[in-house]
Amino acid sequence: MYVQKLCCSLMPQLASVALLIGIARCENLRYHERPSSRPYFDPTMRPEVTALATEPAYLHCIVHNLGSAETAWIRQSDRQIISVQDVTVTSDYRFQISHRKYSDDWCLIIKHTTANDTGAYECLLSTDPPLRFVTHLYVVENNVSISGSSVVEEGGTIIVRCAVTLMVASGSLPSSVLWYANGTLIPYTKNIKYHHYVTVSKMSLISELRVRAATFIDSGVYSCKCDNAPVRELHISVKGNASTLPTRRTASYKSSGLSCKWEPLVSVISLFWLILWK
Repeated sequence: MYVQKLCCSLMPQLASVALLIGIARCENLRYHERPSSRPYFDPTMRPEVTALATEPAYLHCIVHNLGSAETAWIRQSDRQIISVQDVTVTSDYRFQISHRKYSDDWCLIIKHTTANDTGAYECLLSTDPPLRFVTHLYVVENNVSISGSSVVEEGGTIIVRCAVTLMVASGSLPSSVLWYANGTLIPYTKNIKYHHYVTVSKMSLISELRVRAATFIDSGVYSCKCDNAPVRELHISVKGNASTLPTRRTASYKSSGLSCKWEPLVSVISLFWLILWK
């Protein structure tokens, strides 16, 4: 009799426990019955990628259980289709797809990146509904500044400096800096007129160009070019020194190949009239 009363009093608690066990079993069954054939993106993929200008950028698209679905890379800014599966459909040769057999990664590689490549890129799956993963690419250029005197006296020395500074600690300084005058490469090696000096620190590089015994033909636009950085230009004018200008000018008349200088002619005429006067 006592046992019967005890069981009756515990019935509500036992029912609650049974309900909880049943719910737990259902949740566990539902978890294991999740369809494994549905594609999904790897949760370790990075939504943001930073690359240095002129260096390649790697945008990963890791898809598990892809099955019969296909992948495509799309540039969001203009909805340009870059690739379908491992075939690139853009005319830009810098874009490539890296995919190894049995690999889940469909990596978009952008070679020789520029600042214009900055933007969002979408990895799209041909599922119903479509699945997409967006990667934001940031292309970083080194900071470059050019300095020097814009006016130099004839016979003086043109001094122009190009300073390259890293924008990110993980970046790399250029291996060399090239100097141009009016678009022509300056041959400052083994040349007594042009001299080149380089100062390098951990985060910056300073390239200095000196042009000695400057003349008027050295006037023009000087520019420095290097990797991972934009081109910088400076216009320099070489002005003539007044002490070097000729003090006497003679006028001449040319016609049919004959030349007549006025100053000597005037002297001869003056001498002729002086003889007649005497």
